[in-house]
Amino acid sequence: MIPCPLRFTPILKERPWGRETWWISDRPGDDSRVAEGPLAGSTLSGLMKSDALSLLGPSVRPGSRFPLLVKTLEAREWLSIQAHPAEGPGMKTEAWYVLDA
Repeated sequence: MIPCPLRFTPILKERPWGRETWWISDRPGDDSRVAEGPLAGSTLSGLMKSDALSLLGPSVRPGSRFPLLVKTLEAREWLSIQAHPAEGPGMKTEAWYVLDA
């Protein structure tokens, strides 16, 4: 059983328009690591492989990746509008919250 709550070390990414802080990610090359406690240093993808049931509950499918990418953007320049496929293997569902404009 994975102890909760888990706190992850943020992943900082500099961009031409500003900075992104990735708070939780299970993406190849950008795998969140537990920041403290008995699981410190463990990756989110490793936790998903070892005990996805504790993280996501009984409806999790075997071999699943963590379903959320949580990040904040600190934009110093205008951002472009992005369009993503509405269906298929590259599908993304997004939600944006503007904290300050």
